[in-house]
Amino acid sequence: MLTLAAIILVLFGGASLGLGMSEIMHPNLLPRLAARSTAGVGLILILLALFHFRAPHKSFLLSIPLLAYFNVQMYFDCLFYFGKPLWHYQAILAVISILALVLSYKGYRKSVEKVESASLQT
Repeated sequence: MLTLAAIILVLFGGASLGLGMSEIMHPNLLPRLAARSTAGVGLILILLALFHFRAPHKSFLLSIPLLAYFNVQMYFDCLFYFGKPLWHYQAILAVISILALVLSYKGYRKSVEKVESASLQT
């Protein structure tokens, strides 16, 4: 579960980082601040995905506001690029974000149960 959640976060982070870096190096449609924040949220999502294996409870809690910000950032990026929000793509991103949160939570609960069962055996 944690692996799948981490893969989703890496894919979101990689796409966001790639979009932000391409706009930083070759400015086209995004303002400078939007390009930097898009790249920044992508990098943080990738780091958070790697953090899922070290501390699943903290990474789950951190991923809630970060995925919410990611969805808002992608909404504004669509507005800058296409002049409209493209609601069907926004809905797909939101559903996949919720799926990542559910998988992250289930992986967190599984790791808690594993720790609790190990402590009961000793």
